Amino acid sequence: MLSKTVTLTDDDIKALPTTPFIVVPAPGVGKTLMFFGAFKLLGPVPITAYENIDPDGYAGIGFGVDNTYLSAIVANDSGASLTELNSFLGASAHALMPLDRQFAPWHNAKTNYGNAADYENQPMIFWCYSGLGDFTGGDPGNSMTITTFYAVVDV
Repeated sequence: MLSKTVTLTDDDIKALPTTPFIVVPAPGVGKTLMFFGAFKLLGPVPITAYENIDPDGYAGIGFGVDNTYLSAIVANDSGASLTELNSFLGASAHALMPLDRQFAPWHNAKTNYGNAADYENQPMIFWCYSGLGDFTGGDPGNSMTITTFYAVVDV
């Protein structure tokens, strides 16, 4: 098992709804990535919370935005009073937060890779859906560290 740690700046975090962030680069021709899990840490303490978060927004790690989710989804759902994405990006979000492997369908998620050749040489990205555009708030001193655990597999 391999791991890769990336750090997003305050500007990277604010831009997540329009600019996904590569957490593991494409592995090369004839190979794909197998996701095992990830951890997120938002800092420093205390952080300045992000705003303009869609009440029905969601985030995760995958091969493409709204395509193949590899991680469980961190979601808001205004109909169910669910505010996980707000907590993920909020002032109390310094806690180490796991992003587990996706095992159950969510939205249009896939729980398996299907045709592995479709995912050949694709990077893993962290992305956020927000119908409201980029996030606001935050602070230039904020950062988010994501450590991803994965394997490289021949296809």
